[in-house]
Amino acid sequence: MDRRKLAVKFVSYFVLLLIILLLIWIVIPSGHVSRHNWLVITTFFVNGILWTSLLLYEVGKHPYSFSIIHWTFFLLFFFFAAIVQYMNNYFPWIKYRSDDVLINANLMLMLWTLGIVIGRYTRIPTVEHQSKLKEKLSCSVECNHTLILVAIAIAIALIRIKTVGFANLLSRGTSSYSASDNGSISMLVEKCMQATSYFLTAIVILTYKKRKCSIGALIISGGCLLIAYPPTGIARYAAAAIYFGLLLTFSEKLKTKNIFIFILLGAFSFVLPVLNVFRHLAFSQVDLSSALKNVTDNFSTMWLAGDYDAYTMLTLAIDYVSTRGTTWMRQLVGVIFFWMPRAIWKNKPVGSGYFIAEQLGWSFKNLSCPLPGEAYINLGFIGVLLFAILIGKIMRFLDSCYWCRDNEDNRRIDVLYPVIMMLFFFMCRGDLLSSAAYMVAYIVVGYIMCSVNKTNKTNKTN
Repeated sequence: MDRRKLAVKFVSYFVLLLIILLLIWIVIPSGHVSRHNWLVITTFFVNGILWTSLLLYEVGKHPYSFSIIHWTFFLLFFFFAAIVQYMNNYFPWIKYRSDDVLINANLMLMLWTLGIVIGRYTRIPTVEHQSKLKEKLSCSVECNHTLILVAIAIAIALIRIKTVGFANLLSRGTSSYSASDNGSISMLVEKCMQATSYFLTAIVILTYKKRKCSIGALIISGGCLLIAYPPTGIARYAAAAIYFGLLLTFSEKLKTKNIFIFILLGAFSFVLPVLNVFRHLAFSQVDLSSALKNVTDNFSTMWLAGDYDAYTMLTLAIDYVSTRGTTWMRQLVGVIFFWMPRAIWKNKPVGSGYFIAEQLGWSFKNLSCPLPGEAYINLGFIGVLLFAILIGKIMRFLDSCYWCRDNEDNRRIDVLYPVIMMLFFFMCRGDLLSSAAYMVAYIVVGYIMCSVNKTNKTNKTN
């Protein structure tokens, strides 16, 4: 590495570390601190330093990756949000959490971090099924049916306009539509249409970058996606996954410069909170300038809102297990068989966030449950370590597939990786049942579309 590249990388590290320190200074109360148990605060900062170090290490390896997404999530939700909630003595949904449960939660997160490090950073011999999967993900993709893809993009946009209405598409509060009386079928149809619109646009982008299709095809497919699923008209996780995914697919600069992490932090801190105003209001009723001002004025206290409930839900999972024991993998079985209709499986498990709220007798049950909480409620501390090792190995495998290449052909992994990586951020928050269903829908649709457009040539990766 020449001196110029080394200097640029050092500056990136310095700026990122400076932003993290600035965020700490902004979010920690400067006046009266409601709670200040030294052991709780120590465990918070030990974890915060660990995750910052691991994030900086990963940023030094690749501009973006599953590992960067994972450590960014932990830093934001389990350090920044959690310590703000602790020092203000206000936790979403339940307000108060004891020091003992907070210490247990922080120690559990240390155990999870250890598991991820074991899974992510230890080498094991490549097994046969991994090699075969890597080979399939490395198959070349080349769009020879651009007109068909553009026609499908137009058809999806027209269907959305006809069923929802053009003006209603612009806001999440007015864009809901049911394709069937069966909720599961309706959700499946909608997610598959959304995924199809995304992947055909991604394939056209990659084809255009190889100068094998016109800019007109790119504009039409991208425009139809924007009309059918505008960022203000869909869930924030979907908006982030779709439009970040396309940005990463299109931009070569983001593959070589350490810019992504700064864009991600900016979007998380300002853009996504602003998009929240479209959740219940029509587009014409939203005042964007007021929404942005509200975010900036209340930046230090917005971490107390229900959107940042991951740490609270982790502590509630600890409470549940301490009084009733683990579910002995029942919740995970529900995730694996999410596709099975509830009419057939009468006592099919619900999402873990919903499950915990139900056990507490709460009326509002649309709650998250982060990955460590899912692991703990399934199999206790053993589950936390095993789940973390498995997640670490999956992250290592996918990052390796994407970043290791020997030529410039478009591959299946190039199409799938960006959007799945962004969906992983929201899987970290949970709950696992709903996020896994959304991710599987995207993976299946994307894999099918890549298979239809594959060439006979296969790339060999290391």
